[in-house]
Amino acid sequence: NMADLMRSNGKIYVVVAVIALIFIGLMGYLYRIDKRVKKLENKMKKTDTVLSESENNDHWGGVSPDLISAVDISDYPKILSYSPTFYDENNNEINFINALIQNGVNTIRLRLWVNPIDESSSLQEVKAFSDELKGLGFKILLTPHFSDTWAHPGQQQIPTNWESLSFEELKNQLYSHISQIMSEINPDYIQIGNEINTGILFPHGDIMDNQDQFIELVNAGVDAVRNNSTNTKIILHCAGFESSNWFFNIVKEVDYDIAGISYLSLIHISEPTRRRGISYAVFCL
Repeated sequence: NMADLMRSNGKIYVVVAVIALIFIGLMGYLYRIDKRVKKLENKMKKTDTVLSESENNDHWGGVSPDLISAVDISDYPKILSYSPTFYDENNNEINFINALIQNGVNTIRLRLWVNPIDESSSLQEVKAFSDELKGLGFKILLTPHFSDTWAHPGQQQIPTNWESLSFEELKNQLYSHISQIMSEINPDYIQIGNEINTGILFPHGDIMDNQDQFIELVNAGVDAVRNNSTNTKIILHCAGFESSNWFFNIVKEVDYDIAGISYLSLIHISEPTRRRGISYAVFCL
């Protein structure tokens, strides 16, 4: 028969050996899969522990009180004037601020302009909004732009009412401005300007042409914070990663607490990535 014929030719031993190898390989594969499953289960148990702990904490950072989970909603007061309705991802009507709390946000970032054309981002509006947010348990991160409008690397326009000031007068005005902010709002975090890699209050604080004056102006802002609060953390804000080492080397003698680096994908990413439609914004502390 077939078995006797294979045995006589020695082929049956080859078949047995092949079957044995397949069996051993299968058992080894199942053993590795079992180890991976157990490892995954252990990770899931740890995650469940963290989640259960966070349920017993309020939204002030959960199990890590130093964590800053923040959003910038500077335009929210203006948006509210249009009586909008907010919805979640399931199309359920929600309270926007409560949704932030429920999703772990503990800090609100607000911009502040010196003399805006309307009340948007004015000291009065930001103070009122900050008081409301503090009452809900949020921490406040302020971004004074030292301008009547947007300040960024390509535009650090001096406020209209400050244009005639000498450099020494400008330093005093900046000190007074931040002192007033500290007195009326007393934020948890404050930036000394917005995206200041090219400087502030041009032309006096142009970092390329007047680097020493730039440092003096920043220090005036820092002094105003330190002289009015022992708790507020000072942030220096650089736009983009590529120039950050250069910038923070320039300000290494400044007394600040946190290095802030913003990343705007439509500006700071490569052209191939931009063409793929990838777009996001990050503010790292």
